[in-house]
Amino acid sequence: MKTQLIPVLDLCGGIVVRAVAGKRSDYRPLRSLLTTSIEPVEVLENLREATGLDTFYVADLDGIMNAKPDWVTLQRLTSTQATLIIDAGVRSPEDLQAVRLGPNVQPVIATETWTRLDQLPVAGPSDLICSLDLHAGSLRLADPQAAAAGVTPEQFAERLWRAGLRRWIVLDTASVGTGTGLRTLELCRRLKAGFPDSELITGGGVNSDACVREAESAGLDRLLVASALHDRRLTALQGGR
Repeated sequence: MKTQLIPVLDLCGGIVVRAVAGKRSDYRPLRSLLTTSIEPVEVLENLREATGLDTFYVADLDGIMNAKPDWVTLQRLTSTQATLIIDAGVRSPEDLQAVRLGPNVQPVIATETWTRLDQLPVAGPSDLICSLDLHAGSLRLADPQAAAAGVTPEQFAERLWRAGLRRWIVLDTASVGTGTGLRTLELCRRLKAGFPDSELITGGGVNSDACVREAESAGLDRLLVASALHDRRLTALQGGR
């Protein structure tokens, strides 16, 4: 099985920033070997030209951290007609509807911001992706009842499955930008074994083509990439189209 690569754009204050181990206060403007820009649309277009890829994951840190999505930038990105998987820190069904900015947008419900697990959509639309957010292996839950109950990633996945939500991201923010390898692989293998028909995406810590091969051997459908892409450590993408 071939794993599809998805470039990541981390947005903060209207520019693209470079993520470092989930320490969001330390994020700085993007430095890349594939683009000289930090302007989101220009970065997207430069990455699309350099890699030939047309699906991008967009993390709006203003929305995730402060519940103030950068709607202007997000709307401009939708005009590129690239497929956009957008995590804008949705906290409620109303937030989720607001993120549906166009037919090329696939909105994300993330455990670190969604406040009521009993309000998860049931048998949701095929565009919806749910993110199991970890930090150093621990599931981050904005829902206080679920957090108090100590819900595990496997238990949360079971809940998503019963709700008919079958597209999942598993991301450990402590690994993002570190180049230390895919710490989520064992969890992903367990989830894929338990829910073989799920669409599973992971990322964080990608450092080389070896990580891509590991993701493929684990049966992962997609792999989020950022630092390894910008540093040209993924030789399969060098030379673009």
